[in-house]
Order: sequence, then structure tokens, then C-alpha cells
Amino acid sequence: MLRKYLHKFTCFFLRIVFRFFAYLEIRGANNLLLDNNTKIIASTHASLLDVLIIGAACPIGSNVHPFNYIAASWLGRIPVVGWILHYLGGAVYIKRKKEARDDGESVSMRRVLQICINILEQDKGALVVFPEAGRTNGEEVGQVKRGSAYLSLKTGLPTIPMAIYGQKNTSFFEFLFRKRHYAIVIGSPVNPTINIDNPKDYKEGGNQIRVELEKLFKEAKEIVKQKTAH
Repeated sequence: MLRKYLHKFTCFFLRIVFRFFAYLEIRGANNLLLDNNTKIIASTHASLLDVLIIGAACPIGSNVHPFNYIAASWLGRIPVVGWILHYLGGAVYIKRKKEARDDGESVSMRRVLQICINILEQDKGALVVFPEAGRTNGEEVGQVKRGSAYLSLKTGLPTIPMAIYGQKNTSFFEFLFRKRHYAIVIGSPVNPTINIDNPKDYKEGGNQIRVELEKLFKEAKEIVKQKTAH
């Protein structure tokens, strides 16, 4: 309960920070105000700034608080950052170098997916995943892995897609002096329509989520281009 209210306060604080120090356009935030208390949020990912943008975009009255992030394990070893991710962000860490199974799926990933399912089933808040499995070049949506579709099908919960644009390679100077424009577009819930009994279909479920992400990314990109043109 305490983490939930700390998370709400943090998101409120981030909204103020972005209002004064950056140009952030938020579209579709009402999709985070739906009645369903636990959600899977799938966002494009090009910068560490994405975590802050997602927080700033989340309405205080939303039931998705607190967020639980899937993060690279090396982030947890950074002083202060690791503590914040663990206690405030409910981080679930993935190791970069994994012990692979015969079918190519890592032992680390199996463990992480089960932890994520437990978080969602126990109603511990929303789960934020970056389905491209790493940072992209910020100019296009990368290949979406099957994990996000797997979680949605296993829990019966919809996935809310998000796309962010304008954040790649932002310097502290650019952020502090409002030299950059950012946009985040939040889409409607997506329920992948695939056969849950066939693991090979999870990739198709990931493609369905990718189609939605591409639509939102295109909109976010257009928003930033219009803002910077003025």
C-alpha cells in the first residue's frame, strides 16, 4: 500500500518536472483510467528517459499504480538507481548473458515470466514491459518478442500499448532548457487472438501487438515533428 502511494506521488512529481523542463505531449491517457485493476503495459523503448515519461503520463487516479518494470540486471547494480527500481519500480531483472535451453528460451526468461505472472495474478499493480527486448534507434519499432503476448494469454489480461518519440540521445542540457519535444501515445487495450495451446503462435501474438505499437509510434512521431516545426 505504501509503495502504491509513493508511486502516485512520484508520477505527480514527474508530471510537474516535465511541465516545467520539457515539452511533453500526452495522448490517450484515458486508456489508463479503465476499471481493470491489473494491466500489462507494452511500450516502445529507445532511452532510459522512457521510464520517467511513462510515469509522467500516468494519471494519478489510475488503478495501474504501482508499476512493476522488467529491467536489465545491470541497472540494479547502479547506486541509488538500483534501489529506486527495486523498491519503487518493483523491478524484475533479466540477465543479458543467459543460460539457454535446447529450444532457445533462456532459464532466466522462464523465471522472469513466472514472476511477472505472479505479480499480475496477485494484483500488485501494472506490469511495464519493453517488448522489443532492448533499446532501439528511436526511429522505428523493433521486433516485438513473444513474451508480452504470452503474459496476456496466460493471465487473461489485455495489453495496453504505448509509443514514445523524441527522447533518443537527450542530453541533460537539452532537457533542462526545454530544447526537445517528446510525445507519448497510449492506445486501447489489445487482446492477442491466438491459440494459447500452441507456443509457436505466441510470436504471432507479438506481431499483433507490434502492429498497434507502429500505429501509435507513427502518431507520436508526427506530433513531435509538428511541434518542432513551429
